[in-house]
Amino acid sequence: MLNTPSNKQARTGFTLVELLVVVAVIALLMGLLLPALSKARAAGFQAKGLSTQKQLVLGLISYGNSADFAIPGINTSGRRLETIASSDATRLDKSGSIATQSFDWMTAALAEDTNLPVTRSERLAYLLREYSDPAQRETFAASLLDNGNTGTPTVNEVADRSGGIPAPSYLMPGVWQLNGGITAVPSDQRSPFGQTTQQKAVCEIPTGYQPRIDKVGQGATKIALADGHVDTVTVDSPVRLDVGAWRPVDDQKWGAFASEGPIRKDSLAYGEDAKNSRLSYRHNNRMNVVYWDGHGEALAQDASRNPNFWYPTGSSFKNSNAHSTSASFFSSNQTFPAKIN
Repeated sequence: MLNTPSNKQARTGFTLVELLVVVAVIALLMGLLLPALSKARAAGFQAKGLSTQKQLVLGLISYGNSADFAIPGINTSGRRLETIASSDATRLDKSGSIATQSFDWMTAALAEDTNLPVTRSERLAYLLREYSDPAQRETFAASLLDNGNTGTPTVNEVADRSGGIPAPSYLMPGVWQLNGGITAVPSDQRSPFGQTTQQKAVCEIPTGYQPRIDKVGQGATKIALADGHVDTVTVDSPVRLDVGAWRPVDDQKWGAFASEGPIRKDSLAYGEDAKNSRLSYRHNNRMNVVYWDGHGEALAQDASRNPNFWYPTGSSFKNSNAHSTSASFFSSNQTFPAKIN
């Protein structure tokens, strides 16, 4: 029998309808998977950022154990920058162990890091880049840096060469570095620095407080480091980051390593400005914090505004210019550690 050709030709591909069905199914699967993948990625960033913070706090504790419980900063490791910056700034490029700013706690916490650059400008960029939160993607171009024209190379030159200076990821509550019961500007270079009048009006640290780990109070309730973003030097200025070596105690001006915390209503790092809040509370509207006892957690905005977390035991909450949520925790002139739920 002769073979006769079939009227039905062999199929060699998808019909248009079948192709559209496949595309629709893929789109549906992507719509289901992408949110889950995004959440997993965000959770990974949050976990990695918290791990880095814990590492840094352990470094702070280690530094304190070898330095009579001292907290590195403007009254301790950063104090000599006042003289160096005004006389011979090139001395800041002699050793990787010198603080990059007067409020710089990070250099002291990373004493074990043998890769810290000797040159101050490159050391500053290294700290902000290598010890950063993966969820913090902001950078500052040289044109947005304050006091970046000292040193060789300058911080501005480093920023131009590397595509910008990374924004700070982790900030220390600046009051840990101050002394209680004295003025912000001492009468001579041997005297310690305290709070400004405006800072005391929000919450005043006790007279006997000194920048020592054993003076903060119950370490499990005192925040050593927190997520934070610094993006302005003054409220009405262009977006800037202060990278100068010497940063005296001033309202809101803490440099790249410290902040006043989220208790002040108009805090530049944690105030009611949408951009600041978004970049400081960057983990699903929460911030990572690590306490002085070494444990950490993610705090929602309202919970983070408890003054007890940010000031030493015995501090007095004054409520002037304080965030309304902070005022719900304590009444005016009340001292703590008592925690009001």
